[in-house]
Amino acid sequence: RASTCRGDPNPSRSSLAERSPLARRRPPPPRPCSRARPISRGARLWRWLKRNPRVAAQVAAALFILFVLGGIAREINRRTQARRIAQAILAATPAELKKLVADDLPYYRRWADPILQAEAANDTDETSRRLRASIALVPVDSSQQTYLFQRLLTCTVEEFRVIRDSLKDSSSSVWPHLWEVLRNPEQEERARFHAGMALAEFAPVSSDWTERDAEFLVKQLIRSDPDDQLPLRS
Repeated sequence: RASTCRGDPNPSRSSLAERSPLARRRPPPPRPCSRARPISRGARLWRWLKRNPRVAAQVAAALFILFVLGGIAREINRRTQARRIAQAILAATPAELKKLVADDLPYYRRWADPILQAEAANDTDETSRRLRASIALVPVDSSQQTYLFQRLLTCTVEEFRVIRDSLKDSSSSVWPHLWEVLRNPEQEERARFHAGMALAEFAPVSSDWTERDAEFLVKQLIRSDPDDQLPLRS
C-alpha cells in the first residue's frame, strides 16, 4: 500500500543535518592552509644562473682570475717578507739574531732558506754573514754543526752565547769534541776556555768533570775582562 505522506518517509542523515537549525548555525570547517616555503637567496641565485648560463660562465671566470691573482699576490708578499727577514738576519747583532731566528723566520723558511743557504755555502766568506746564516739554518740543517763548532772555539765574546745556544739541541753530539779540546794543552787557551764554558752549560753535572778542568776554567775567568764574564757564564 502506497504511503500517503509527502516526501521521502526515510530521509537520509545528511538531509536531516542540513535541515537542523544547529547545522545552519555551525561555521564551515576551515580549509587546510598550504603555504609555500620561502626560497633562500642561494636557491634564487642558482635559478638565476641556470636561466643565464653565459653570465654565469663570465662570473665563474672572473672569480677564478681573482683567486689566481690573489694567490700570486700572496706569494709575492711572502717572498718579499722572507727576503727582508733573511737580510735582517745577515745584518743582525748577536742579541737580535736569536729573536729573528726563533720568532720571525719559521713561517718564512720556505722562501728565506735558499737565501741563507747561498750565504752559508760560501766557503771563502769567513765574515759574520756566513756565521749568522749557519745559526739560522742549523735548526733544520744539521750539516751546519761542524762549522758552528769551529766558530765556537774562535768567536768573540759577543758571539759566544748565540753560537753556544744554537748548538744546544745537538749538544750530545759535540760533547766528545768539546772534552777533547778542553783537555788538549796544544790547543789555544781561548779555544779550550770556550769549549769548557760550553760544557758548563751543556753538562754542568756530568761525572766527566775533573778538578783540573775546574781549575783551568776558574783561572781563565779570573784573567778575562769583568765585562766579558757575564756573556760567557750566562
